[in-house]
Amino acid sequence: MKSRRLKRRLPGLAATCLVATGVLLACAVSARAGGVLRSSLDRPDAAPPPFLTLGPSLGDTRGEGGFRPGVSGGLVLSPAAGAEIFPPLYDFNLGLVLHGEYRSVARGRDLVAAGLVARRYLGDVRREAPARAAFVGLGLDIAQISYPGVAAADSAATATAAGELRNYSGVLEAGWELRPSPRTLVVALVRWRRFVDLGFDYSGWSCHLQAGFPVPW
Repeated sequence: MKSRRLKRRLPGLAATCLVATGVLLACAVSARAGGVLRSSLDRPDAAPPPFLTLGPSLGDTRGEGGFRPGVSGGLVLSPAAGAEIFPPLYDFNLGLVLHGEYRSVARGRDLVAAGLVARRYLGDVRREAPARAAFVGLGLDIAQISYPGVAAADSAATATAAGELRNYSGVLEAGWELRPSPRTLVVALVRWRRFVDLGFDYSGWSCHLQAGFPVPW
């Protein structure tokens, strides 16, 4: 019974997390527009704009075998931009990525996920963005996997209804950010996703290649 109550609450929790993230971003944008910038001694006077990225992905799911395609993207905030939401991000050289992903994980089963990743850069990118920067990241998503129903082939077979699995999903990632020009960002990363629900394990690796442009800030 407790498990069923938790399942019913998950959609509400997912919506709450996404709304809270949107409110934080809106507050940061309004603060920037009003000229309110709570800088530390080391922070630049003007934070760089975030980049909106999108691109293909290819992933392998545990137990299913074979690579399956998808698409992913996100809003990438540098440590200086993220510090307008949470100032300690600048001190720790941490960026924020509000990201989403859609990918096939098995025949007839698709993953939809959205969440927040804290990205730690291995080089100092706080005051000036280098041409390339390596990073590692840790995040938490709300993920859903939908599956179709199966009709009974004959009187001896058992029909199953369509449904979905929905749960929190931990994310680990590592990769490179490349900047061919000040207005172009290319992200190449490898991601491990942990997703287990109702005895089903759809954890696995995926590779992502994204390109993006800056958005008004």
